[in-house]
Amino acid sequence: MQTHDQVLIAIRRIIRAIDLYSRHLAQCSGLTGPQLLVMRMVMRTIAQSDQPTSGEVARGVSLSQATVTTILDRLAGRGYVRRRKGDADKRTVLSASRRKGMLRSLTPPHRSRRASLSSSTGFRTGSST
Repeated sequence: MQTHDQVLIAIRRIIRAIDLYSRHLAQCSGLTGPQLLVMRMVMRTIAQSDQPTSGEVARGVSLSQATVTTILDRLAGRGYVRRRKGDADKRTVLSASRRKGMLRSLTPPHRSRRASLSSSTGFRTGSST
């Protein structure tokens, strides 16, 4: 088998592992990978300073501001984050995590499920810290 065929097969295995783990995250936490990433960034930003704007979160997770705004709106609709207009500039929308969101984003996937994902794809799904 040629090298480029091996690379394509390896890429396909990686994509499959990501897909399986993303489904697992959604089942365990009720959040998609991007939603979980945004939740954690909101919490991290709050811990370091104040309530982040969509733009600050977007820069932190390397997604577009429009994508992050949509994710934050969905999270707010489900009660995971609270959004409000800024005091100084009403165009600014600040985000804060709610207790429900903090608990959801901090709950790690079950170890036995991670192990089965690892064995089914041939890739490690992360360390058990």
